Amino acid sequence: KSQKEIIFLTIGLFSLAIFTIVLVIAHQADQLQREQHKVVESAYLATKQKELKNYLSLAKLAIAHPHITKSSPIDINAQEEAKNILRKLKFDGDDGYYFIHDFDCQNILQPPDPAREGKYECNRTDSSGKYHIKEMIDVAKKEGEGFVHYDVIKPSNQEITHKLSYVVAIPEWNWVLGTGIYLDDINIPLEHVHKEVSEIIASIMRWIAFIATLSISVVG
Repeated sequence: KSQKEIIFLTIGLFSLAIFTIVLVIAHQADQLQREQHKVVESAYLATKQKELKNYLSLAKLAIAHPHITKSSPIDINAQEEAKNILRKLKFDGDDGYYFIHDFDCQNILQPPDPAREGKYECNRTDSSGKYHIKEMIDVAKKEGEGFVHYDVIKPSNQEITHKLSYVVAIPEWNWVLGTGIYLDDINIPLEHVHKEVSEIIASIMRWIAFIATLSISVVG
C-alpha cells in the first residue's frame, strides 16, 4: 500500500509539473505572438508611410506649375489644371486617389465622391466619430506635412476600413493635398506569423504530451 501511494504521489507531482510547464509555454507563446505582432505591424506601417510619400511626391511633380509663386496672386486656371491632372491620377485601382481641402476646410477635390466638392468638411467625422478632415488640415497647417489614421468606407468593397493618409500643405494656394492607403491587407502577414507560431507551439505540446505519457507509463 505504501508503494502504491508513493507511485500515485509521484505520478501526481509529475503531472502537476507537466501542467505547469504547459501553462508557462502557453503564456510565453502568447507573449511571443504579441511581440511579433508589434514588429510586423511597425515594419508594415513604415513601408506604407514611405509608399505614401512617394505617391505624393509624384503628384506634386505632376501639378508643378510655373505660376505657383509666393509673390504672385492665385492663378485660378493653374488650380483647375492641377485638379484635372490629379483627378485622373490613380493607383491601386479605385482605392488610390488624391484629395484636396483648403485651409478653411472646403473640399476642393474628391474623385470617388465629387458631390462633396465645394462643401465645408471640418465637422465631418469617420465611423468612430473622429474629426479626421480637421485633423489632416491642422497637421498640414502646423507641421507642413503628416500622417493621419481613421476609419472610412473603402470604395472597392464599400466596407469600413482603417486608412492611413499622408497630407502636405501647399501654402501658395491655401491647399492641403493628400492621399491614403487602406490597411486591411495588414492581416495577411500577421495571419502568416500567427500560423507559424501556432504550428511551433503545437509541435512542442505534442512532444511534451508524448514524453509525459511515456514517463508516467514507466513510473507506473
